[in-house]
Amino acid sequence: MNIMDMDMDYEPYGDDEYREFQKYFEDETYLRLCIEEPLNKIISKEQIIVLYDKRDNMYEYSSLTQSEKNKYNNYLCIRSIDGKPITLKQILTEMMNCEYYSKDNAFQCSHLDHIYLESIDKTNPLSIQYEVFLGS
Repeated sequence: MNIMDMDMDYEPYGDDEYREFQKYFEDETYLRLCIEEPLNKIISKEQIIVLYDKRDNMYEYSSLTQSEKNKYNNYLCIRSIDGKPITLKQILTEMMNCEYYSKDNAFQCSHLDHIYLESIDKTNPLSIQYEVFLGS
């Protein structure tokens, strides 16, 4: 098959609810939502998790001292609501409500090329810490 014969239309991920939430998320934050998982996906059944956004190893900050790099890292504590599992939607909503991810936070987003939120992963099975993975 010739590449010219292929349908080049891109089908965005998710249903109407997902795409509406994605637009809202991107209107509120300096990030682009690229996680292709349902919003109701359970991320954790724990009562509390810590979302760690570690950026000190990204090339944008390579010329900075370690103490300067640390200013770009963030911890966000997320608590279960009424004992229910923590979902992807809850985490993304908490991120939208956090000043660190706000479009108005020029300090955090002015030099950041890694704006594509690709995943949220548990770093250690024995820990409550999850890491944000940002792509460029």
